[in-house]
Amino acid sequence: MVSSLLPSIADTLLPLESYSTLSRSACDLNFAPDRKRFLDLFDLMENTHDRAINRRSAPDFQGLADSIRDLTLVEECPRNAPVSNSKWHVMDGVPEFTVCEECYDAVVWPMIEEDDNNKKSDVANNFIRKRQVLSLASCQLYSHRMREIFRRACRRNDLAYLELKVKEKLLEQAEIKDKLAALLQQDQDDPDVQKEKMGLIRRLKG
Repeated sequence: MVSSLLPSIADTLLPLESYSTLSRSACDLNFAPDRKRFLDLFDLMENTHDRAINRRSAPDFQGLADSIRDLTLVEECPRNAPVSNSKWHVMDGVPEFTVCEECYDAVVWPMIEEDDNNKKSDVANNFIRKRQVLSLASCQLYSHRMREIFRRACRRNDLAYLELKVKEKLLEQAEIKDKLAALLQQDQDDPDVQKEKMGLIRRLKG
């Protein structure tokens, strides 16, 4: 794809001699609706290609590499996809509230740094300092709804409110997954079954 659309930077992508050096198994340029980083990565490449064409010069490979390194410093949020044996930011008071590094940096850390009349949020500071290795977990802070709930809990300094909402969400997710499992036993060619299934998937992602 890169070679066809952005020929001036095609030579920047080279196969590794050993695939054992790869730290992740997912392709960063594999497009999926839930993966937002693809667009950011492709924009960086496209801008580098366009500048080279407009200036009739060699592409700025070092600038591109630096920008990609900054963007991929932490792994992309897995959203509601369960990940095994990975490190998570976990709250001491609400251990069910597992947060990936990307969402922690984007949402939690700004709340920790926010100083309102010299009083910082006890909710944001409730996270255990060191990330915890969990056998299986997903990110609970990727959706707009949960981010607003977290910020509201921080503003109110109300850990009990956050705990209630997290447990409500986990219960709702479990119920949706049970309904999806039941739908998989029905006729998949039935338009009503497909419509209900897509509706449940949208709720699960939210």
